[in-house]
Amino acid sequence: MRELINLRTFTVAIAIALMLAAAGCAERVDVVIDLLKANGFDVGEKSEEELVFVGAPHATGVDVNGQRILIYRFSKPENVRDGVEATEDILKAGTGFWEVSLDPIEDNYYTKGEFLIFLGGHPDSERIRKLLDDKL
Repeated sequence: MRELINLRTFTVAIAIALMLAAAGCAERVDVVIDLLKANGFDVGEKSEEELVFVGAPHATGVDVNGQRILIYRFSKPENVRDGVEATEDILKAGTGFWEVSLDPIEDNYYTKGEFLIFLGGHPDSERIRKLLDDKL
């Protein structure tokens, strides 16, 4: 009987830990969204529309002032480089949903910490970059 109680307790503890971990990751992606909203950007609902796999375990897309950006969060800042390489490969190959300028290719994305944010040709990319530089 005691083993059954311990197993139930363990199972509940694991379930709670997984929920907290998932909530924490979502909050980390939401940090960018919250910054944008708090600084006067019109931010739409999160969506997986147009997301392309670049190796990040957490990702979402949102419309910012009417144009889509993609927010990728990696588990460690050192993993962002792999995401950048994948993004550049996608852009150079012309695959994915991204119709952007390749000159210079770095203008299409922003990185800081564990984040890779695909801005593409967003008309407010300079304002977004400045905000993220200052507050992320």
